[in-house]
Parts: sequence; structure tokens; C-alpha cells
Amino acid sequence: MKDKSTAGILALFLGGLGVHKFYLGRTGQGFLYLIFCWTFIPLFISFIEAIIYFTQSKYAFDKKYNYNEIQNSQFNIYSKSEVDFTPLNVID
Repeated sequence: MKDKSTAGILALFLGGLGVHKFYLGRTGQGFLYLIFCWTFIPLFISFIEAIIYFTQSKYAFDKKYNYNEIQNSQFNIYSKSEVDFTPLNVID
């Protein structure tokens, strides 16, 4: 399972090269960051993403990046009775 602290640290220090995207399994986005790293645009974007990773809840991070691992785990930390994995309506 991917950890939000690890993703945040990778985004903060190596985000300009897209290392955090490769870690999170988003290889296409990782290659885009790598291709455009000379423009420093991915560096600024990854700084914002690091802040997002550090401030979002563990549940929201797991829902977005660890969904398959949670569903396939035999030791499911989120039992189906207590957590609903339907999309959240953030804006009403």
C-alpha cells in the first residue's frame, strides 16, 4: 500500500522529476513531469501536490490511490459495513 507521507516527501524533494507520480502508479503523468522538468513547471505543481498529500485525510488518500489494495486485502482495515466507497460529492 502506498503511504501519503512518502508520496508527500517524494513530491516535495523529487517532484520536479515526477518521482511521486511513479510511486503512486501514475506512470503517464510521471513521464510528463520528466519530459517537462526543464521548464520547472512540474516543480511548482509538485510543491502544491505535496501540500495536498500532507493535508488530506488518510481515508481520502487511500480511496484515491489504494482502492484496489483495500478491496483485495484479506485484512481489510475498512470493513464494508463502516466505509462507503462511492464517490464523494464535495460541491453541492
